[in-house]
Amino acid sequence: MFRIMGIAITTMTLARPVQAQVMRQLEPGENFAAADQNTTLSGLALNARTSCPRSGPLDLEASGGSGGRIVFLYATRQGSFPIPHNQPCAGTVLDLGGTLFIAGSASGNPAVLHFNYVPGPACGRLFLQAIDLGTCTTSNVVRFQ
Repeated sequence: MFRIMGIAITTMTLARPVQAQVMRQLEPGENFAAADQNTTLSGLALNARTSCPRSGPLDLEASGGSGGRIVFLYATRQGSFPIPHNQPCAGTVLDLGGTLFIAGSASGNPAVLHFNYVPGPACGRLFLQAIDLGTCTTSNVVRFQ
């Protein structure tokens, strides 16, 4: 484990080229579910509310899950990463590439993870994805912007 921008980080390295949907930034106070009428909310759907391009809070919400533990991950690029055999959901392929970082986890449906502060320079540089550890279902990929 190490720290990036003051946040304790655990790493995993994953890989697989896949086209992933990039979501738009939600406006302050905007409802997650109503934010994008063109988004299909079947399965696990990830949405992010950011303060970009400024530093500030970040809210991640994964809806449509089993209600159990959801892990939120991020990386600096999209790609294809099969989860290693010694990890939960082994063999499931994530749509993130390079080195993966675990942002945190939450339970429930929706599962919500809140950060009080994320530095502005992270805006536009990170891709986020969630995985439901109960069903091994992955979410769409969201660009942090």
